[in-house]
Amino acid sequence: MSHANLSRRTLVSSAAVLPALAMPAVAAPSVCTLPHDLIERFVRFRAWHLEFSARKSLRSDEIDRRFYAASGITREQYHDMAGDDPRRKKLQAVLWKIIEEMPDDNDGKDEHGHTECDRLCDERWAVAEAMLDHEPQSIVDLAWQAEAWLLADLELFENIGGDFLLGTLFRHIRTLGGLAQPEDPFGALTIAASDDEVDEGEAVQS
Repeated sequence: MSHANLSRRTLVSSAAVLPALAMPAVAAPSVCTLPHDLIERFVRFRAWHLEFSARKSLRSDEIDRRFYAASGITREQYHDMAGDDPRRKKLQAVLWKIIEEMPDDNDGKDEHGHTECDRLCDERWAVAEAMLDHEPQSIVDLAWQAEAWLLADLELFENIGGDFLLGTLFRHIRTLGGLAQPEDPFGALTIAASDDEVDEGEAVQS
């Protein structure tokens, strides 16, 4: 029988059988097959990242508060000033004085000369590589591998809001994860779109 003589019914019935033949054997979608100790390691790292981010956010907010009290303008307004604005030099001195009065805990180094930020960066990539070294056997496995990679690549994490479709994809993947998202009052793990991005996405879809 030539391809030209294949009926539509034959094609449809044949196609219905193919997925069952081609589908790889995987665990149930709700089951995580990644090593338990690896999941625990990721959860510990994520908690460390959240605590570190909270400390950084609190310090930054306090610098903002002190700068506004001393200058009458916000730090954002200062950074938005033109490079030749005569006020910049004086305001820069005010800002640096405040920063020097609030030493960063992360500036301290361990016996290997590494700061906490250095150690955090090393661990985030080590965890991500360890998780991705496993062949995923379920949707939950894949969701946690995506979460580990997303957290490892912080530049992508921080900029993902600028891409409505990519942000939507990762939010969908996150809903498939086997563990609930932790409390995150400072938004260190947030990939929610802003109102402008939601409006833009709705405009694209309409």
